[in-house]
Amino acid sequence: MMEESNMKWNPDELTSALEGQENPAKKILDSLRSKLKKMETRSGSETVSFPTFEDLWRKHLADLNQPKVVPFARKAKIASSFLAAAAGLCFAFIYLFPFTKITKENSYAVKIHDVSGDAYVVNSDGSRRSHLNLLSNLEKGDRIQVEEGSFVDLYLTGQASIRIRENSDIILEKMIQDLDMHKITVYLSKGSILAHIHKLNKTSQFVIRTEDSKVEVRGTKFLTENKEGSLTVAVSEGKVLVSQPSTGLSQEIDSNEEVIQSSGDWKKTKLGSMNLRSLAELDYVSIQDVPQSELSRVIQSEEDIFRIYSILEQVSTTDGENYRGVVFKMDEKFIYIRTVKGESKIPQSKINEVEKIR
Repeated sequence: MMEESNMKWNPDELTSALEGQENPAKKILDSLRSKLKKMETRSGSETVSFPTFEDLWRKHLADLNQPKVVPFARKAKIASSFLAAAAGLCFAFIYLFPFTKITKENSYAVKIHDVSGDAYVVNSDGSRRSHLNLLSNLEKGDRIQVEEGSFVDLYLTGQASIRIRENSDIILEKMIQDLDMHKITVYLSKGSILAHIHKLNKTSQFVIRTEDSKVEVRGTKFLTENKEGSLTVAVSEGKVLVSQPSTGLSQEIDSNEEVIQSSGDWKKTKLGSMNLRSLAELDYVSIQDVPQSELSRVIQSEEDIFRIYSILEQVSTTDGENYRGVVFKMDEKFIYIRTVKGESKIPQSKINEVEKIR
């Protein structure tokens, strides 16, 4: 009993244990159930038993919202003084001691910056709950699916944004905020995420998790892609740490590097042109607390455009205008192109031709 009494209970873990999920809390609860079961006895026509853990837990949750914790007492005839003392000790341990150490974690809602195309909040069974739009509210535990040709931009904090790209399925697994501390975990079931994390403080944490790996950062721009059993992590700024808890392997990835993890093998190379171009999208995924001018790459010539994006394109319009640069985004109404002079938004109705120059 002394071993269990030194444990700090996590409310989410205990709730999962009561629902039958295997975890450390369930093993201790099973042990306590067994001990209480052995203490139940029959004396004549009277049965002595104890409240269930489920009843105690529900009462504890209800009492958390009361100004004072009211001791719970069971009005039952006890067959012997020994049983009375034993029941009192076990009950005091189960109900009063561990729960006084619970620390509440403040979850928070996520802001949606942009939605292009079709994206949905879905239930655990994959059925669609709602179409995602700028007025949607996203919270801890929400699962998001992004369809082909679509993307969703989220403000996770004032200094952290992500773009969920097409054909992706993610879960907002952890969203904790306390003053200037944030702890965020995003579960990437499939697809890819672009992330711009700008200088997290020492108490904050940002993690992208897959079934058997996790990517941890402090401040960086990076791509995480989980497709067909292969994990790709590409970094354009800063550094990230990729680890595989089941094997104990880890790999640090610096700026302008990428790692592909497949079938237990890790391959690190220089950042390729395809992922470099994908990461360039982060120049247009703004962060609330950082001026947009600090996010854009410095482009002084068409050679700079080609060096950064590995492509040079020309867009001609029906009114005779020509725009030379790189098309970084399209939607139903506009084409967006980055040129030496800056960013331009051209109506689709005026597009005459888009051609690759280099």
